[in-house]
Amino acid sequence: AGSPDAFLAMRRRYAATLAASSVCGWVAGVGDRHLQNVLVDLRDGSLVHIDFGYAFGTATAILPIPELTPFRATPAMLGPLAPHDAIATLRGDMAKAMHALRRGSALLRGVMDVFLREPLIDWQREARLQSMKSGRAAAKTEASSADGGGSSSSAADLGNLGVQNVARAAGLSGDEARVVELKVAHAHHKLELGNPCHVTLAQCAPKHEGQAHWAGMRDLVFGGTAGDTRDVRARAGAICASVEEQVECLLALATDPGVLASGWSGWRPWL
Repeated sequence: AGSPDAFLAMRRRYAATLAASSVCGWVAGVGDRHLQNVLVDLRDGSLVHIDFGYAFGTATAILPIPELTPFRATPAMLGPLAPHDAIATLRGDMAKAMHALRRGSALLRGVMDVFLREPLIDWQREARLQSMKSGRAAAKTEASSADGGGSSSSAADLGNLGVQNVARAAGLSGDEARVVELKVAHAHHKLELGNPCHVTLAQCAPKHEGQAHWAGMRDLVFGGTAGDTRDVRARAGAICASVEEQVECLLALATDPGVLASGWSGWRPWL
C-alpha cells in the first residue's frame, strides 16, 4: 500500500472478500481450499479463489480424510485483519453475504437444480464408491440398533434436509439419483438456516457412519460430547434461529483447533 489510507482500504477489501467467498463457497460446498487455491490481488487486497474441482461437498463426502471445515479461516487467513478481532470483523460481512444469498435463493435453486438433470460424471463415480461401502455401513448400523445403541446422527436424519422436495432427475435411478439429490438438497438446506454441523455430518454419514470413529467425529464437529451445550454449534439445533446464529456456528467450526488438527496435512491447516 502506498499510504496508510490505502492500506486500510486494502485490509477492508480483504476482509469483505474473505467473508463473502467463505459464505458463498460453503453454500456451494467448495472444498480443497489449500493455499495454492486461494490467491490475493495485490492491487486492492481482494481474494481470488481458483480450482473448484471439489464442489457440492465432495471433499467432505468422499475424501479418506474428510474436510470438516466449512471454509479456510486459518491463522494465515485471519492474520491480515490484526490488530482487530478477526472473528468480530468477519461476522457482520458474513451475515450480510448470507442474507443476500437467501434473498436470491430462488435463482440459486434454479441454477443448482440444473445438476439434477445433468449430473457431473464425478458424482456418478462418487455414487458407485458409496454404494460399495453402503452394505458394510448398513450392516454395522443394524448391529448397533440391535444392541440398543442407536446412532448419534443417523443417515435417516437426512430426510429432514428436504431431499424429498428435490425432483428426481429423468434417467437417473438408484444410488446415482440419491447422491445427486443429496448434494443439491444439502445446498438448499444451507440456504434454509441449516446448522453447518448437521450438514457436515449428513455429508459424512454415507462413508463414515457406523464406523469406530463416527462418535468421535460427531463430538469433534459439535465441539463437545453429546449433551454438552456449551458450544453454540450444539445449542443451535438442526435449524439455526437466525442467519447470525448460523454464521456463529460456521465461524466456530472453521476455527476449531481440533477440527483443523484433524484435517489432511496437505491442506496445511496450521498456516
